[in-house]
Amino acid sequence: MQPDSGDRTVWKLRGDVRRRLKRFEEAISDFDYVLESAPNDKNVLGYRCYSNMDLGRFSAALTDANKLIEIEPEKYASWLHRAEIYQKMGQPEQAIADFTHAIEQNLFSGSQFSKEDVYLLRAAAYDLQGDSEKAERDRATVNLPRDGHFASKWKFATIFTFFCYDRRKQGK
Repeated sequence: MQPDSGDRTVWKLRGDVRRRLKRFEEAISDFDYVLESAPNDKNVLGYRCYSNMDLGRFSAALTDANKLIEIEPEKYASWLHRAEIYQKMGQPEQAIADFTHAIEQNLFSGSQFSKEDVYLLRAAAYDLQGDSEKAERDRATVNLPRDGHFASKWKFATIFTFFCYDRRKQGK
């Protein structure tokens, strides 16, 4: 690709490849270029959000997450981005609020996530907050069998819970 190529799709794809290669600075530069002419491109905002989050630039990531919520308040993924940032910032109360909003508004149509997934993610946030009673209540609400398709959801939630717990122990 020529550096002066104006094709947004090419820049978006290049940024995504760089993001996957963990070359976040370069990816953000590509995403910034795309967003100059398409400021509401949801995919690019999400990619840039995660790139900034991976660099520990939570304020910039939060700006993108808030923009996603502004563009698509009815989509769960928009709320998930912000909840994840709050988790990484050590603000489980804010993450819990976003997960609760998604549950109460039933924002799961067309999403890869289900209500059960969000209960499990919120349980992890409660664990991070130190509220094991509410965490256990959310896990009990889900009551999924631990085999077949749902095994991966349990595995994901368990890994996420331990990640949050480990970061809390490390003071992060």
